[in-house]
Amino acid sequence: MSENTFKSVLYIFQDASKAPQYHRSYEILVKEKEASVLVTSYSKEIHKKDYKITSEQYENIVALAKNIEAPAVKSEKGATGTSSQSIVLKNGKSVISTLSWDSLSDVNDDTKKCVTAIKALVSDLDKLIAVED
Repeated sequence: MSENTFKSVLYIFQDASKAPQYHRSYEILVKEKEASVLVTSYSKEIHKKDYKITSEQYENIVALAKNIEAPAVKSEKGATGTSSQSIVLKNGKSVISTLSWDSLSDVNDDTKKCVTAIKALVSDLDKLIAVED
């Protein structure tokens, strides 16, 4: 993904436009010893939680992120209000690289593997993003 050195990987899921009670966006920041998640509904914080991770988990995420050249092939169909995702490689506050795609994109396998591994660090992510009926 980038020849530059990065120390953290930020995965961002921006939910599609919908009523606030059903809207759940989240960010997972992976650093050397921890992963943290922030769940929001239109910028209003719902949950914030930190998780300890092993050096092997961190190194796996870094290796997977390095494999991503382009996250997805953009669909020819245009739409507004769809969900979007990004992987941001950072060194401190400096952004080294950002790759983004939306729900209409055909996501490649390297991107899917990286996103799956990042989300797996947050063992209760489904519970944190659940909406009440």
